[in-house]
Amino acid sequence: MTIYRRFQFNFIRQASAASVLLGRGAGSGSGDFQEITLGTGLSMSGTTLSATGGGGGSDGTVLSPSQITAWQNNYNPSSWANTVGVLRINSNQFHFLSGLTATSDGHTVRIFNTGSFPIGLYNQNTDSTAANRFAFDDHDVIILPGNSVELFYDGTAARWSLAAGYSLNDKSPFVSSYWHEAFSTNQGELGSTANMWPNTGTYLSDLVGTNFSGGRAGVIRASTGTGSTNTAGFYLGSNDTIEFNDGTGSGYQEFKAVMFSPADLADATQDYFIHAGWLDTTTATPADGAWLRYNYNENSGQWQTVTGNAATRTTNNSAVAFAASTWYTLRVVMYPNNTAEFYVNGVSVGRNTTDLPGANRDYSFGCYIRKTAGTTARIIAIDGVGFTIVKYTK
Repeated sequence: MTIYRRFQFNFIRQASAASVLLGRGAGSGSGDFQEITLGTGLSMSGTTLSATGGGGGSDGTVLSPSQITAWQNNYNPSSWANTVGVLRINSNQFHFLSGLTATSDGHTVRIFNTGSFPIGLYNQNTDSTAANRFAFDDHDVIILPGNSVELFYDGTAARWSLAAGYSLNDKSPFVSSYWHEAFSTNQGELGSTANMWPNTGTYLSDLVGTNFSGGRAGVIRASTGTGSTNTAGFYLGSNDTIEFNDGTGSGYQEFKAVMFSPADLADATQDYFIHAGWLDTTTATPADGAWLRYNYNENSGQWQTVTGNAATRTTNNSAVAFAASTWYTLRVVMYPNNTAEFYVNGVSVGRNTTDLPGANRDYSFGCYIRKTAGTTARIIAIDGVGFTIVKYTK
């Protein structure tokens, strides 16, 4: 008696550098041989299929390029590729990367700062090609000396994004940070002097659940009252608390406020200004700082961007209208290269490159409304005000 046994031979054979053929020895019909293209993060060498790049760990190449000595647009260090899992960089001073050359979808890389100065990653900066930019949800990323961040390339969005959580170490000697979140529901808790919000005016009750708060816990309303030159809002009080340039170099300073605008726009008979950012007074036009400004008689009632140095100012117009009864997230950032960028609701409305505060010019920060005409009260609501400062050196 003859016994026949059926043997199946499975094998894998490389078809090209980017694909393999899969086959079976005892198959029938179509599909006995299929060519499969290798995806991102895989490579074929001879008969070996390997994972490459990504991970920010030992499965990728470690790259240590030469020192950064200037701001970098479309940063593309020698030997940069999607096989790099760790990128070790250092800088001769506080510099930023506005973009990192795109590699491939899903490429993950951990960037270590091995130097003595902070290195920044500039969010959605237009100095780099769109596909090389960072997308960090309305904030920049600062890598302190000895720290790292992990990024991945999102091919669909065509941007570098954070692959892991990011939090700037506010215990570092480089960092100073502050955020004031009002958390009060009536006038009594604030007290007659409203000492939660120093050196400013009149505050109203009925905060949580009103049309101002939209259910937000931690919103106060600040009213100018009937005085024709009254000011209301938040201002730290002392104008000599912060410096942009200490005579050695400039750091990174980010201001942020969340504000609800008055129900009525300014006009000739009931006039007011809104100022938000780095500034040194609430009773006149600031002399030093960088701030966003609104007035009906300026730029057709659209937001303006202003920088000041010893009362010499640069004012640029945005194309964004100031609207009544509207929530605004306002952000003003001064960068170490003496550039200020201004954001309204997460969108840049312009940059100023002149008249940033010079060496040893002092100021504070705030978000407020200042009446200049009329006796009808104007009211803003404030959800929070704060800053992040990363110093040039320790």
